[in-house]
Amino acid sequence: MPLLRRLPLLLAHAAASPASPQAPGSTTEPKFVPTPIFIAPRLFDVISLVLLFLGLVASASFFIYHIRFSPRERSLAKEIVWSAVASVLLGFALSFLLLSSGVYY
Repeated sequence: MPLLRRLPLLLAHAAASPASPQAPGSTTEPKFVPTPIFIAPRLFDVISLVLLFLGLVASASFFIYHIRFSPRERSLAKEIVWSAVASVLLGFALSFLLLSSGVYY
């Protein structure tokens, strides 16, 4: 019998027999344990603005570095460092902006 024909039977069998036997009427639901917040939620918007400003400064300095120096004078390591710093700062700024607006909170 092909697997696609047996799939409804396999799913019904898996739903009928639980993986671990339990006593009738007992449910073991995981308890909700909140994660501690180390930064006050009222500071999320300030942190997002500061990180956004620093990320824009880092990306602007990356573009100025590209304009100011010729391709022979540029260093790949400096370009990678500037772009990594800018992307990390802008990524955290976006995360804190979403937290302050209530999307991830």
